[in-house]
Order: sequence, then C-alpha cells, then structure tokens
Amino acid sequence: QANETKVSEVDPRDYTLWTENMFVFKSRSLTRILEELEIWYGVKVASAPRLENVKLTLITGKETSLEEVFRLINRS
Repeated sequence: QANETKVSEVDPRDYTLWTENMFVFKSRSLTRILEELEIWYGVKVASAPRLENVKLTLITGKETSLEEVFRLINRS
C-alpha cells in the first residue's frame, strides 16, 4: 500500500557515524559498498558478477587504507 507506515527500532549511531568520518554499511550489497568506495578513494573497482548481490556489514573509519578495507571485505 502506498499509504502504509512502518515503524522499526534503529540504532541512531548508524545514522550519525558519518559525522565521525566513518563508513557504515549494514546489510548492503557489495555493489553498493564498492560504489561508495569508488567515490571516496577515487578509483574504479569491479567485483565478480556472482558476488554483486552479496550482503555485507562493514563499519570502518574513512582514514582506513583501501587495501585494508578490501582485507576486511575479503574476511567477510
């Protein structure tokens, strides 16, 4: 329904961590995460098509090197 309203409990820190220079990705597709990393680091990133819709949760500082971010993603 177009007029349907849903209420859910959220952690407000998830919506304010960007003010502390943090990346916050909760259950986001790898494609969406890589799009944001491309913008922040100024690089072009590609993933295997079979991984594009994989959902990940990642919270890290924006000062983290791209190499370290990829290590975190690979561990997931």
